[in-house]
Formats: sequence, C-alpha cells, structure tokens
Amino acid sequence: MCLILGQVIDNYKITWIPHSVAAIVLGAIIGVIIYLTSEKETKFFMFNDSLFFFALLPPIVFDAGYAMKRTNFFRNMWSILLFAVLGTIISTFVIGYGIWGLAKAGAIDVASNSPVDSLIFGALISSIDPIATLAILGNKALNVPPLLYSLVFGESVLNDAIAITLFDTFKEFHKREFSSASAGKAIGIFLGIALGSLFVGAVFALMSAAILRKLNFIKNPASEFTIILFFAYGSYCMAEVAHLSGIISLFSCGVMQAHYAWYNISNVSRTTTRHAFHAFAHIAESFLYTYLGITAVLSCTETTGYKWSGRLIFFALLMCFVSRALNIFPLAFIANLRRKQKIPFRMQVLMWFSGLRGAISFALAIRMDSPDPDASKYVTTTMIIIILTTVIMGGLSNWFLGCLGLTNPNPPQREILGADGTTGLTVDQQFVPLHEAHEHTASPTVTVAPSLSREPVAHDERDPDDHGPTTRARAESTIGLTREEMALSGKERAKAIIQRRLAESRTRPDGTPGEKLGKLHEWWIRFDIMYMQPWFGGRHAPKMEGAEEEGEDNSQMPNPYLAKVVPQMEVQLGAEEQQVEDEIKDELDRKSVAMQNMGPSHTQSLLGDAPDPVQPLANISIVGDTSPSSLSSATSTTSLVSNGNCDE
Repeated sequence: MCLILGQVIDNYKITWIPHSVAAIVLGAIIGVIIYLTSEKETKFFMFNDSLFFFALLPPIVFDAGYAMKRTNFFRNMWSILLFAVLGTIISTFVIGYGIWGLAKAGAIDVASNSPVDSLIFGALISSIDPIATLAILGNKALNVPPLLYSLVFGESVLNDAIAITLFDTFKEFHKREFSSASAGKAIGIFLGIALGSLFVGAVFALMSAAILRKLNFIKNPASEFTIILFFAYGSYCMAEVAHLSGIISLFSCGVMQAHYAWYNISNVSRTTTRHAFHAFAHIAESFLYTYLGITAVLSCTETTGYKWSGRLIFFALLMCFVSRALNIFPLAFIANLRRKQKIPFRMQVLMWFSGLRGAISFALAIRMDSPDPDASKYVTTTMIIIILTTVIMGGLSNWFLGCLGLTNPNPPQREILGADGTTGLTVDQQFVPLHEAHEHTASPTVTVAPSLSREPVAHDERDPDDHGPTTRARAESTIGLTREEMALSGKERAKAIIQRRLAESRTRPDGTPGEKLGKLHEWWIRFDIMYMQPWFGGRHAPKMEGAEEEGEDNSQMPNPYLAKVVPQMEVQLGAEEQQVEDEIKDELDRKSVAMQNMGPSHTQSLLGDAPDPVQPLANISIVGDTSPSSLSSATSTTSLVSNGNCDE
C-alpha cells in the first residue's frame, strides 16, 4: 500500500506530501482500526525495538553504504565528518544539558538529580533522518547543487551511527556515577567503539572480496549474492556481539564491498545486488514509518502506560532547532576556511532546515531503560518531534528550496562538437538511441566523432563510483583503464593509473578545479591502486581469471534469455534485409531495361541529378528517417562503396 501511495504522489507531483508522511498517515489509520476492533491486542502491535534493530535498520544502512556515490562523498569528506561527528556531539550536549538545566529550574517535570537521562535523550534526538528532504533534493527536475545533496546525505548517514554510539556510551553511566570528568571519558569510549566498528566492517568486506576474487563464482550468481549479503549482515551481528556499533560496521562494510567485491561478481549479480538491496531498504523504510504511525495512535491508550508532557515537547523541540543552528553555521564557517568551493549561506540555511528526526530516534527512545518512572515522557516527546518535523519540515522542503533559490529546473546544456566542428548533440542526448535523437535536433545528421585515446561509454550499472547523470559520457573502459594503460603492465600501469586518478580527483565533473586533496587522501589513492586492488579487486584491478580479454569487464555472464531470443531476431532481421535487397535489385533491373530502350536524354531524366561520383563518403549525411531498419537498408545498398569513393 505504501508503494502505491508513493507512486500516486510521484505521478501527480504532490510535492508537499513526502512518502514518509503518507506511510505515517497509513499507519495511523491502521492503528485506529486495531484499537477499535481489538483493544486487548494493542501491545502486540506496539513498536518492537528488537525487530527494528535486527530486521529493519540493517537493510537501510547497508544500502546507504553500498549505493553511495563515493566520489562525491570523499570530495567533501572532511566537511561531512565535521558536521556528522563534531556536529552530533555538539547537538547532544546542547540538548542534554539544556533539558537538564530546565529540569533543575523546574520548567519541565523530569528527573533532575543526574544529567544522564537528559544526555541520552540528547543523543537519540540528535539522530537526523532527512528522507523527505533527500527525496526532493534527488529530483533531477529541480537540478539542485550536487554539493548540497552530498553534504545532507553524507551527514545523515554518518550522523545516525554517531548518535547510536553516543546513546550506547551514555547508557553505561546508568550503572556508575556521572561527573563532569565523565564527559571526557564518554568521548574516549565513543572513539574506541567507532574505530573498532570500522575495523570489523572492513575485515568482513575484504574477506568477501577476497573469496569472490580467488574462488571465482562468476558462473553462480546466486552464490555471489549470498556471499555479499551474509558477510554484510555478519559484520553487523559481530559488532553487536562485541558491544560495538553495528551501524558503523555495516555501513563501512557496504562502502568497501561496493569498492572491491562489486567488481569481482558477474554483471547479473551487479544489477541484482544493486536493485535488490535498494528494494529491501525501501520496504524497510515504508514498514518503519507505517509502524511508527500505528504506535503513535496506540500509545495514546491507557494500556501502554506512556506519559505525556506538553512543556517537555515544546522545550525539546526548541532545543532541537537551537542545537541544529549551533551545529551547522559555526561548523560551516570552519569548513569554508579550507574549502575552495565555499558552502554559501543559503545552503547552510537549507541544511539547518533539513534536520528532520526519524524512526531511529524513536527506536532508541524505547531502549532508554531508565530507572526514572517519568522516563516514558521522553518516548512520547520523541514520537511527537518526529511526526512534526517530518510532516511540516518535510512537506515544506520543496517550497523552501524555491525560496532560497537553490533550484534550476532548466540548466544550460553543453553541446558536443562533431568531427567537422559543427554542433552535434548535447551531452544529455549523446547516448539516446539514434532513432530517438532526431526528435531533439533540427537536422539528424550522423557525424563522426573525433578519435579519442579513451573510448567514451555511457554510464550504466557497471560503475557505482560515477557521480554524473545517467547519460554522462565516461572516458574509461569497462574496468576503468585507458588504452595507454592497457598497453602497460605491472607497476608501470599502476603508476599511470595513479597519476590519472589524482588528476581526476582534483577536477569536478564540469571540468573546473575541485578541492585540493589532503595528504591522507592522496596516500590512500596510491596505496589502494598499488596494493589493495590487485588482491581484493576494484575498478583498476588486473583482470580476473575467466575474463577473456585484457580490458574486458572482469566478468561476462551469458544471458540465457538473450541466447534464445537474439538468434531469432537475427533470423528475422536477415529475412527482412534479404527482402529489401530483392526489391532494390528488382527496381535496378527494371530501370536498366528501361534505359536500354531510351535515349540519353530520357536516361538522364529517369536517373535524375546524380551526385558527384567522387564525393567523399565522410560528407554524406543521413537526413530524415534514422530508424535502425532504415539504417540497415541503407547499409545494404552502400556495400559497393569503399575508401570514400564510388567505384561504380
């Protein structure tokens, strides 16, 4: 039902209703039905945190890492880390100590003897989940700045992991006394958990990549899919068992599997994993927000035992806005000190506005396990904040983007020059089928592109690292090697690849100079290409055993459907071509007989004005119908032409 509602919203362009809001409303309706029909069973349908953390959250986190556009992420890595790590810590302490101070002043009725519960609440409510905003920012029709999407997405992905880690860290102080010195100890525990979780995720990802590369499962796509899936989930479970952060572990595992293991599997598995994992994540998100709507209704009943506090809701919501402002604007100023492409103020305002709270906050609130009898007020406060920010701020995101002038629905299109210097197709039309291209151009002339040292290929499922639009040309082979690099081998090839990758990393997709790479980033590019990819696979790795040619994609899986259908199509096309050739031959025979029975003047009128027999073939252009069938016929009739001149 959520999928149907989402598609209706997209088809009718109802931008003020995000998909998450529709799911919450649907859940609320289901909750009312449950309450009216079976009031005794309400506890059975309440939000289950174990179901959330072990069934619903992992697919969402893994898809975020596996499908992440790594180029954009690492271009802005330091800015994203600044907002996600330091910003979440700032938000946690501002909200935590703010709520504790209000409680001590008597403004809100929660326990004030210790700041632990307030800091736990600050950590869980600092988890942002801007699904509604990201859905709008990702709309290609609006053409928002790529930097904005990259910053909002990168912060939201890492922010969840940081918030959960801080939440678990502060929960430990339920068992011990909390003092001012404990804050520094909590930060140390947090850093240890984060680094340990990154290590676990990296180990599991590299293990899966090595197994897929060395054992070569190319002829068994089902096994490839299973290995990637279970190693990813295994990293999550191992981190949780070791009392680390399963979210950080799973996210890092997804990023590294996309960087290494993805290149060691067949094309069938590449497409399957990409779409299957995204489908799992979409289902989990829809179910999650529907579940939240059900719980929101059932929590109002007396059987749940939840308590409500209007003053806590008001002050907590106010502190969320204040902490978000103290997070975004000062850190953006710091980030701009070293950035070549500055983060403009209006973009900072949108980042502040996009701080929606999501279901992760609610799941954490249920797991507070506080000894305070009034702690259930934090649960209901969290739920109301999630609904208000998702409905109001998520629904106004499109309007707010327009007010800030961050949309450009009609971007100027760059044009490509043909071999003769004339204007050809635009970048967005370069790879549309030829029979569709004439609909976008005044003269559908077939031009010969200049020879390139690197053959451009259209962006497709084969390169998860591409950050350009779907039709953007990529000047690389299917495994990311140029022709010059393919002619080299060993360390010479690796050095050539490193030099090109460093040059590409310093340039934005539009060709303008990008951010200066840090020493650590440059060192990692060199180390990755020289040592990691030969062992674990990757975009620039040597070919796998089983690839037929150097420069061919690492894995070529025959498609059973194409193996059956293509020969039938070839037979059908061959029959059609033969019929066209027979018709042309009959027409030529008829004209030949007619010319023999006529004089020279009649012959000239029959043939019409013939073109110069020595006109170069390169100057001939095809105008009018450029469908594949017409081109096929034209190719058949020009088989006598060779070397650019007409022999007969």
